[in-house]
Amino acid sequence: MKAYLLSAAVLLLLTVGFHQRIFGQGTTAAKGFTGKEVVSVWHWGSQTEPYGINHVVVDSSKEAVVLASYKKNSITRVYGGYLRMPSTPDKKEAMQRWLKKLHTAGIQPVYLIGSPKWVYPQYRKDMIAYITNNYILYNQSVKPDERLVGVHLDIEPHGLEEWSKATIERKREIMSLLKEAYRDARKVLADNGMGGDEIMADIPFWYDSMTAVGWTSDEDRKAWFADVANYLNGFSIMNYQNSSVATLIDRAKWERDNFKGVIEIGLDSDDVGTTWKTKEEFRQAVIQIILKTKAPIAIHRYVNVMHLQEH
Repeated sequence: MKAYLLSAAVLLLLTVGFHQRIFGQGTTAAKGFTGKEVVSVWHWGSQTEPYGINHVVVDSSKEAVVLASYKKNSITRVYGGYLRMPSTPDKKEAMQRWLKKLHTAGIQPVYLIGSPKWVYPQYRKDMIAYITNNYILYNQSVKPDERLVGVHLDIEPHGLEEWSKATIERKREIMSLLKEAYRDARKVLADNGMGGDEIMADIPFWYDSMTAVGWTSDEDRKAWFADVANYLNGFSIMNYQNSSVATLIDRAKWERDNFKGVIEIGLDSDDVGTTWKTKEEFRQAVIQIILKTKAPIAIHRYVNVMHLQEH
């Protein structure tokens, strides 16, 4: 599969270097940065948070604040949890305006969706309907600079009720079902002339563990990831609740060495105050991981990033 298709606009936007601006700290370019670093964020919707993406899209004043924050933090890609907004008539025009602003800013807008139940065949139709109604039909009906550029699948089968009680053999079966869900997501895009569009997915760092998910051998594990590479452009590794940069890098090493696609190292801003005592510690960890690995980074819960910037 293709890796990120970073546009010339994105690269030009960042030619001054990846600034030390995570959470609004500092203004000078970090030594060793190339200006082509990729920083993605999960920006979910929220019923209660004023800067949930669902509130931002329909409020021009919030849009301006969030766009300024993306720029301040050198964000290049946004995984937006828009739910059904693209297929909701009174929200669609707002989506078009918002996505056009992201494109103009050189930021790639990606559609973030998922449910752990989508691993089950009987719920797969729900996933296909979601992608069809809110990604395919939306993109087919708008101008190129108003489109979503890909899908980010947040399907986490370890969140299923049965996972904690499942045998190791059953967990391995569920991993096969997860692969089938990725396959079906790719197929519905391909069937609608969008087979080249990006699909990313997030997984926890321990999915490469021989014992945690029931891989029968190293060959079995490698074969699963090799098959998945036919359907996904890459993974965002959810690498949370540890403050050691060396450990965070090591946790994603197997995927980076063995998966033929993009591997983003994902960190959680919600860990500030617990795993990291301060936002400055978190910011430094992000910078050090990028400098040491040259890997793309993904930061979870941008709503919380904005909260941290305000305090």
